Amino acid sequence: MRIAKVKLADGRVAKFEVEEGTPIAEIEAAAAKIPLNMFGVQAQKNNAFENALYGFGGRMKGLALGAGQRLGLVDQSTIDEHKMAMEGLETTKAGKTGSFAGIAVPAAATAVIPGANTYLGAALTGAAFGAATPTGEDESVATNIALGTAGGMGGKYLGDKFGSWATDRLAKAKTQAAAKEAQNLVRDTTAREAADAGYVVTPSQVGKKSFAESLSGKFKTNQMAGLKNQNVTNRLARKAIGLDENTPLTPATLQNIRNEAFERGYTPVTQAGKIKVDDEYLTAMSKITETYEGAAKSFPGAAKKEVTDMVDSLLVDSFDAGDAIKMTRILRDDAAKAFRGGDNALGKALRKASDAIENQIERHLSGQGKQGATALKQFADARKLIAKTHTVEEALEESTGNIDATKIASIFKKGKPLSGELKTIGKIGEAFRETTRLPKTGDANPVTVLDMFGSTGLGGLAAAGTANPMAAAAGLAWPAARIGARHLVTRGAATPPTYGPGLTKEALELFLNNPYTKSALEGSAIAGSLYPY
Repeated sequence: MRIAKVKLADGRVAKFEVEEGTPIAEIEAAAAKIPLNMFGVQAQKNNAFENALYGFGGRMKGLALGAGQRLGLVDQSTIDEHKMAMEGLETTKAGKTGSFAGIAVPAAATAVIPGANTYLGAALTGAAFGAATPTGEDESVATNIALGTAGGMGGKYLGDKFGSWATDRLAKAKTQAAAKEAQNLVRDTTAREAADAGYVVTPSQVGKKSFAESLSGKFKTNQMAGLKNQNVTNRLARKAIGLDENTPLTPATLQNIRNEAFERGYTPVTQAGKIKVDDEYLTAMSKITETYEGAAKSFPGAAKKEVTDMVDSLLVDSFDAGDAIKMTRILRDDAAKAFRGGDNALGKALRKASDAIENQIERHLSGQGKQGATALKQFADARKLIAKTHTVEEALEESTGNIDATKIASIFKKGKPLSGELKTIGKIGEAFRETTRLPKTGDANPVTVLDMFGSTGLGGLAAAGTANPMAAAAGLAWPAARIGARHLVTRGAATPPTYGPGLTKEALELFLNNPYTKSALEGSAIAGSLYPY
């Protein structure tokens, strides 16, 4: 004997026990004699929403009919008709879904009953639903009660296990997210500062994934970002030294700024008279030669005569303010020459000596009352502006008039005091060097001639190979991605990702902590144990 299955016209599947070798035609003929379930025929004509709604309502009604059957208020013919209707609805997927929900939802609603979320409560809930399930003439109430009881307890167990597992996973995810957020806090803060200043950063630099950036190529995307950022760097550098956006950045322009600042802040100080040097001045001077003299104890050739001679000439008891101003200018000019000639050690020493003299002048002016305070402010402002012009000049590429943000970043990294716009350039340049470096010639075009020829060639081969002219459009994918990558390079790309739990995880946490969650799982288990009747 074997079991034969035949799908009937109303959607039901009939099962026959037949002899081995029984012809298919004979089996189909036997199936044709089975009366159609008119409810099933009608269900096949309904739309999915209707069947789901009828399935849900039918199950709810079934619980009421089952309770009435237990009390002797509903006859067997009514129960049989209802079961036939549900059987017909369940010939469709939507009907089955609605029918399942018709048991799970009311079972889950029992969470409001005190003690329902215990094993005893779950067992009693399941037993009650089992008892309320209508039974046909050949069905057992005791069996439904047993199944309901087992379903309730099983749901309670699964609910506890799932809740514990999900809560543990959520806690781990939160811990990992917090650690990642802490690790990237400085970078993300800098990215926000970059966006505020007008800089752009590619998605990959702030931990985001971008299909267009991957397809276009990280290097090319960085190049396009670099072009945008170069304009920002130049604008900030001009603003730092008081230039408008249309003034070219050249050594001559920077020297003019220094000359004007000198006249405003330094010339008035020449009238300050005799200034006695203090211990702080002498200490600053001695530190300049410390490095060389220390090395010279073991390596006599390491002593740099220009430095030691220069410092020795400045070790005096006092100096005239006017003469000191002239000396600072000489020292700074010599420092600039040394830097241009590649003698950075001498340049730094000369600049530090000039700083020591100017610091001594400031300390003197601070003790000269109101008049000294005015002169001090003008002098300090001029010093700061002149220092900024020197920083800008160190980063200036004379051939293009562009400021190299990575050079200012190197100054920033060494701990040299920068402020305002120059500090912003240094900080952003240090954090995002790939998109703040000086752009090379030709970086402006996101799509090259080679890109177009190669891509259209591939598109042509695809069209020929598939005999489909539309396949040629695939050749435009690469150039389109390059152009699309240009639009990735916006302020939005610089917005750091949120590494916190976010709305989805918070919603999950609320769901898991809700007292009705486990009861909903119990309801699903009860529905599973009682479905179908």
